Amino acid sequence: MKMDPTERLAAFIAETTSDRVPGEVLEKSKWPILDALAVTLAGYNHEVGRTIVSFVRDLGGIPVATVLADGFQTAAPMAAYANGTMSHALDYDDLNVSIGGHPTAPVLPAVLAVGEMVRATGKELLLAYVLGVEAETKVGRAIIKVHYNLGWHPTATLGTLGAAAACSRLLGLDAEKTLMALGIAGSCASGLKQNFGTMTKPLHVGQTAKNGVLAAMLAQRGWIADRQILEGRFGFCNLFCGRDQYDLNDMTEYLGSPWEILNPGINLKKYPCCGSIHSSLDAILELLGETPLHADQVKKVECRVHPSKVHVLVHPRPGTGLEGKFSLEYCLAASILHGKVSLAQFEDEIVRDPRVQTLLPRIETFKDEDMSDWTSRVRIETTDGQVLYREKGQSPGITSREELSAKFRDCAAPVLGSERTERALHIVERLEELPDVSELAQTLVRS
Repeated sequence: MKMDPTERLAAFIAETTSDRVPGEVLEKSKWPILDALAVTLAGYNHEVGRTIVSFVRDLGGIPVATVLADGFQTAAPMAAYANGTMSHALDYDDLNVSIGGHPTAPVLPAVLAVGEMVRATGKELLLAYVLGVEAETKVGRAIIKVHYNLGWHPTATLGTLGAAAACSRLLGLDAEKTLMALGIAGSCASGLKQNFGTMTKPLHVGQTAKNGVLAAMLAQRGWIADRQILEGRFGFCNLFCGRDQYDLNDMTEYLGSPWEILNPGINLKKYPCCGSIHSSLDAILELLGETPLHADQVKKVECRVHPSKVHVLVHPRPGTGLEGKFSLEYCLAASILHGKVSLAQFEDEIVRDPRVQTLLPRIETFKDEDMSDWTSRVRIETTDGQVLYREKGQSPGITSREELSAKFRDCAAPVLGSERTERALHIVERLEELPDVSELAQTLVRS
């Protein structure tokens, strides 16, 4: 008997075992996991991280799952809430085109919290993570173009389904209870792009991870939801995308074929800002590497990008670090002034530097519908008449183990110290051998 799309997804999640997942997929999944742990630890030192950790600590909860960096334990949904929020605090977490956002931040904090609670192995966590990412991204393929342009934050909406799917697998739910978990998650999904550039954007991800845990735990207890949460008349796809604006065959026909982690893959960020800015940063930093310039030598900078990228870059004159992450103009100015765009460039006082404010009016962004979605063209005109030009396609992000390890050390060492940082690197590299994921969680706390 033919299954409806939501039933098909639930069966795939419940019935896929590790031996049905290519070893290359499981091995490659360690990269985004390590990357997400890095940015979560770095997020702890941001105002967003400090505030959410304090809030969750004050709420209390049965101590079964660890809030990373700080080290206290609480209920699994609340640990996922804190860790999920921290993971997205810096907008430094990974990207995937099918979800139109960040695939790991909604899923990993959820499975790590549940994994601690049930004393899962590293191999079980890897499988749950892979299936959660597969679920959210394949649904994303069906709806993302319309869904994103309507103003939804897909990391939060689609990520809720991914977190629920992953936690269902980790809890060992059968297909029927997984179906219920997806139904519950569908009614928990939300996140508005209007909040980009504020503390509430990372809160979306914390809420997503928490709701994924809750959905799976409620389904485990027999909670009932609608069986057609994706395709139903008032279901996820119709309401978040619009009738006749999606094709769930893009999900059902391609589950695990190809695996999303391999194709189109997950992009690990080099810069801690909105991914729509990265190709422009690649272009200007390459130019400045070839022809170093001082700010007073720059007469004008023009940057051309596709309109689909401009509409989320909502702060052309930012006043805070969080706003700066969604300002193409600021990121180009920071590149000129500092020769790099790193975590330090998104401190509030750096964004408000008078030198930045003087330079910003000389930087202009243009929409160009004839360009591909991820292409950027940067043109610099100098005061002595030089013209520098560079066009770049989609930024490849981090592409080597060495780059990723360096990012992890840069993010983790200020929190963990060097010894724990190296131990955490070692554990993730051999995650499939770990007998209990609690060992990883307890390593990722301040000594």
